Amino acid sequence: MNLLANMIVSLLLSTGLSMAGLKAPEVIVKFSSPQKSLLIQMEPPSGHHFNVDAPTSLQLGSKRLKPSLAQARKLEFTLAETREDLLLTVYVCDEKNTFCEKHSIKGAWNSRTSAYQATYKTAEGPLSQIENNSKSTLTPMDHGFILNQPEIALARASKEHKPLLIDFFGIWCPPCNMLDEKVFLSPSFMKQTSHFIKLKLDADSEVSWELKSKFKVGGYPTLIIASPQGEEIHRIVGYRPLKEFNQEIKNAMKRSVVTLEESQRKAESGDTEALLRLGQYHLERREYLKSEYYLSKLNPHPELYFEAKLGVLSDKILPSEMDRKREKRALIEEMIRAYPKSVSSVLKKIDLLDLMADGKEKLSFAKSTIEELTHLIRKPSLLKGTDYSAADLWSTIANAQEENGLKVEAQASWASAATEYRREMATKNERGTTLELAYCLWRAGQINRAESLYRTLEKNYPKEFTFYYQHAQMLMKLGKPTEAQALAQKAFEFSYGDNRLRSAHLLAETLTAQGKKSEANQLIDGVLSSLRLPTDPSLRTHRYAKALKNLK
Repeated sequence: MNLLANMIVSLLLSTGLSMAGLKAPEVIVKFSSPQKSLLIQMEPPSGHHFNVDAPTSLQLGSKRLKPSLAQARKLEFTLAETREDLLLTVYVCDEKNTFCEKHSIKGAWNSRTSAYQATYKTAEGPLSQIENNSKSTLTPMDHGFILNQPEIALARASKEHKPLLIDFFGIWCPPCNMLDEKVFLSPSFMKQTSHFIKLKLDADSEVSWELKSKFKVGGYPTLIIASPQGEEIHRIVGYRPLKEFNQEIKNAMKRSVVTLEESQRKAESGDTEALLRLGQYHLERREYLKSEYYLSKLNPHPELYFEAKLGVLSDKILPSEMDRKREKRALIEEMIRAYPKSVSSVLKKIDLLDLMADGKEKLSFAKSTIEELTHLIRKPSLLKGTDYSAADLWSTIANAQEENGLKVEAQASWASAATEYRREMATKNERGTTLELAYCLWRAGQINRAESLYRTLEKNYPKEFTFYYQHAQMLMKLGKPTEAQALAQKAFEFSYGDNRLRSAHLLAETLTAQGKKSEANQLIDGVLSSLRLPTDPSLRTHRYAKALKNLK
């Protein structure tokens, strides 16, 4: 490398320039995992070479590693097998040494494909996907989502004046997977969202903390439609079929011309639409007092008003739990009287059952509620506009039957739920629906069939915690802690972030059930000692950490 090129690199490093106006094309990056190690091989683009005298490095957490092989035409990094995000810094020069550029490439572990996916930002802003060793499985990049890089998505939305669609997902979450498989890959969805900057955030990863806190995300999947400035326009919680999902996005964008500030001004003057919008907005953010304030001004009170009142009650300090139950029952009964035929009211009757004392009255009420739910299943048109499917309702019925001692009936309902999930499957490879199906088969007493599905999923996704975790849960419930331990150990091995805390909890339970309490405590201490908590105590990481401490 000549002196001029080295001077250029030194100047760039000292001035901290971001290399706006990159000239060199993408670096070729390949990831592989030979013998429980991670090998990263890099080649320069045609007509270019690496500057091996520049400070080439790999950043992994607090560690900065040098290449194991550094040549003008080839760079290699070899390290112990990991699933942490990493940052590669390399310097690319043209053959005549007229320029030398710093390229920063991020490697993010993709749990869906059990492989690393590398991306970097060019001068113009778009992300480029680099070759990896994944199977021929579609990744978020294939349907236009930026994965786990919120800073890039937010910057692009602001620069390009495009709205945001943010998908908060969990790899373990069946409806999240169903959105990926049934909605996001559809040409009609891609067309509907072609003018969006789309971002997927893994809810178990630290990278999601800031936006989860900002948008007060609690359940998954949660999809936030936001303005180019990051102001929430609308949210979708739970799964929606393709047609309903596209329509909801279309309706939300029609309303987006009215900002929240404008809605607040209109609401204070009594505008019905603005009151309803703000009531729903604050309810979805679990800001129950604000939601109740706006919804209480509507006459008659909408169903959402009762949901807000129930939320306020859950946060309220009362003299005793008996007082809370009494107020909650009165509220639910008021809601049922106001909206006797709505799906929400029928489902609220399940909550009412939990507040009733055991006896003939409760059993009779349970049976009549189950009949109403069965009627809804027979009339699919009644479920339109809700995020409930026939399979969801059969599962709800089965839970209600189990809790009221109707075990035989419950198994039949779980079998009906399994049948519905089979009907929903377009292919046998849908992991979201297959997860739900396996669970329902287990609860229906069809253990061998459930076991077969779990083993198939474990074979297809050998380095993902989800399927080992749920399989281990089933074996624990069946009183087989030794068999469950082997699977829980696998789940723990491949887990990360929040799901690592959950996996540690399950593994510790399997050990405790075998009398191995010292091993369980040692495991818990090891996990908690390396734990980093988000500053926002409302994020579920705190809840999982507390559960681990309580288990110890």
